[in-house]
Amino acid sequence: MRSRSSIHPSHFGLVKGARSVRKVPRFSKTLAYRGFSASKKARGETRFNSLLERDLHTLLEVDPNVASFAIEPHRLIYFLPTPNGGVEKREYTPDVVVSDRRGNISAIDAKASFFRSKPQWREKEPVIRQAYEQDHGVKFQVLTDGKSARSHVSETARLS
Repeated sequence: MRSRSSIHPSHFGLVKGARSVRKVPRFSKTLAYRGFSASKKARGETRFNSLLERDLHTLLEVDPNVASFAIEPHRLIYFLPTPNGGVEKREYTPDVVVSDRRGNISAIDAKASFFRSKPQWREKEPVIRQAYEQDHGVKFQVLTDGKSARSHVSETARLS
């Protein structure tokens, strides 16, 4: 039997003044581009850690179907099956959580195609997707640099 996942905070972090739950180190060899984007739809801070995330913020800002969004606003606690038949407790923070004009919620991860193709992510992604969709009724999407970003964001808003 699959263990049920949990979200903290339970409102998905879609509240005024939302703050990122992810701790960003002062210095990191993997974070080449960091900054803040301007937004009227963001529910709190607008920090980005990659150019792909920055572009996602821009697309969400101009998409008329998006009512609001929050950046890294909650933690998903999920359970990853292990080879010996057990489960391992894991934690995941989405890059963005979006609320559309109808009030539907979607979690989005902006991930370079290179990283999405790695075995570690391919193992986790379906479990994370299942946790969001089955346990919380939320769509989970991964936006990559290999797909038209504008069509992907619009598709996410339609699926919600």
